[in-house]
Amino acid sequence: VLPFSFCVRALGVVLLLCYSLASSFAASSFTGIGALPDCTRSMARAVSKDGLVVVGESESQAFRWTEARGMVGLGYHPCGDSSAAYAVSSDGSVVVGGGRSVSGYQAFRWTASGGMVGLGQPRLSESKDTFRVDRAAATNSSRFAQSCNTDAHAVSSDGSVIVGSCIYSTCHEAFRWTASGGMVGLARLIHEQRKSRAKCRCAVLFMNNPG
Repeated sequence: VLPFSFCVRALGVVLLLCYSLASSFAASSFTGIGALPDCTRSMARAVSKDGLVVVGESESQAFRWTEARGMVGLGYHPCGDSSAAYAVSSDGSVVVGGGRSVSGYQAFRWTASGGMVGLGQPRLSESKDTFRVDRAAATNSSRFAQSCNTDAHAVSSDGSVIVGSCIYSTCHEAFRWTASGGMVGLARLIHEQRKSRAKCRCAVLFMNNPG
């Protein structure tokens, strides 16, 4: 049996913790950030490190939100009609995502000075270290030479490195983008299926900083 004094002290600690938690919850609040003009819905996808910038999409357009300016639409690719933001750099200055364009769905990088800029198409990585590479299949299959739909999923803390996925008709490939090297496709994981159909799936969803 525990001493009475110990039980009293333990009860006091528990009550103090409960009070602290209750105070924290009471001080917390949920605040909606609204939607873009003529829109009724919005979805937040990511927030900057300091919590001051929120990005996402409002119906069919990517947005960037700050307390000072509210929700601001980031626009579309040329001739595009939809976009969505999925990640933001630590300071909130670089937003990445994807949107429809003339050539299909294309990953983008947005900054206040440059606006929305498409990241282009990937090229196959020659590295053996990234994943397992089936060079013969990648070389002999014409489907890997076709264009693809791309989507950016994450960005490094300083906004200089972007990762995402490239969707072909028969596979997904991960990519890494930098301003100097452009979009580089990482090695495809090729799995032989029935009827000798090669399919692969490899999409980057998260990344470690600095990239």
